[in-house]
Amino acid sequence: AEDIAVIDHLSGGRVGWVFGLGYRPEEFALLDVAWAGRGQRMDHNLRVVLDALDGLDLTTHGRPGVVGAAVAPRPQLFVGGGSPHAARRAARFGLGLLAQTDVGGLGELYAAECERLGVEPGMCLLPPPDLPSSVFVADDVDAAWDEIGPYLLHNAVDYARWNHVSTTTSTTTASLSPASTVDELRAEDGAYRIVSVDDAVVMATTGTLALHPMCGGIPPDVAWPYLRRVADEVVPAMAAAG
Repeated sequence: AEDIAVIDHLSGGRVGWVFGLGYRPEEFALLDVAWAGRGQRMDHNLRVVLDALDGLDLTTHGRPGVVGAAVAPRPQLFVGGGSPHAARRAARFGLGLLAQTDVGGLGELYAAECERLGVEPGMCLLPPPDLPSSVFVADDVDAAWDEIGPYLLHNAVDYARWNHVSTTTSTTTASLSPASTVDELRAEDGAYRIVSVDDAVVMATTGTLALHPMCGGIPPDVAWPYLRRVADEVVPAMAAAG
């Protein structure tokens, strides 16, 4: 909660956070946390964080609660997940909902649950299945695929492997890719895309430009030029286009 409040102040409310339950048993085992009961633990821990952000007089790990975030009443907070449980949890805690894709009527369930509880719905982000989730803007698209394509493939392969063992997210994850080579990943023209400045302007003005600057472990010095290109070229072009 302290970290969230500090970053909220530093960013002027431009940073959001997504609370996810987790779906990999290996990660629970790594931290010696029981897989069973994870939903109840999330509810408890989420309540502690929200109470701290709301400035209640409570102590967590020996430190006083945080008072006064930059954006009233709270920073941008979401529950992440592609299940009915996630939609109901988001409504119950008065938070937004972020899912990988729009499946199973999650948006309708979230809205209905908010109405039932008398809660003002938050931002509900349910991207279409074909929305690219990791976009890079390049002057030379071919050279960019040579430079960062292996990182994007690493991310895609590992993510597909993680979801392969999951029984709850494999059908609700938009960014899964079966690609095993960089060429296959590029040919998909799916979740992972490298586009020109002009194409990025079109994507940003007609939909969403989802940036993932350090996808797959791209080193910061390699990632920065792609991000700066958006700020220095794509955003001004959008402004000029009105």
